[in-house]
Amino acid sequence: MSLKNGAKTSGTLKSLPGKVEASAVDIIFDESKKKYNLSKGDLNSVFEFEKFSRGEYDIINAVMFGIGAVMYLKKRKYEQALDNYLKSLFVGSACLKDNHPFLGKTYQGMAAYAGMGRSNKALTYIEKAFGILREVYGEDSIELADCYHTLGNAYRCEGRYEEALQSHTKALQIKT
Repeated sequence: MSLKNGAKTSGTLKSLPGKVEASAVDIIFDESKKKYNLSKGDLNSVFEFEKFSRGEYDIINAVMFGIGAVMYLKKRKYEQALDNYLKSLFVGSACLKDNHPFLGKTYQGMAAYAGMGRSNKALTYIEKAFGILREVYGEDSIELADCYHTLGNAYRCEGRYEEALQSHTKALQIKT
């Protein structure tokens, strides 16, 4: 299988082949630079510090990281959930189209930042999720209703109760 940037998924990748979506690389860098003591020049060897289970860009890895993220999220272990969401996003963005629903749902999951008191960051990711899910499924889809629900929760965490109520009401309108 070839990735969208032309690289093959067989074998171990020791550096980023070509240009992977910049936002995914920036997310990994921003979240990991302290943990792994990286400098901006280290972006091309991102897989040197993070060994994925199969050592390659593979949608199976992206899904497995996503499942791990959901499991941590249910236990309210937000930092571990976000770490897995970031890995899922990074690997998924290397082998899927930019508007793939999997990426939209991954961005939506990154609203876990709200649980860590970082609602502004959560809202940024929810906006990205809205863009993808609206484009793929349309305005009146269950997927978008779930995104409105997530948005309402993020607003609630910020104390923006009127906006939270509006978002939850919109989610209910779509679902009924």
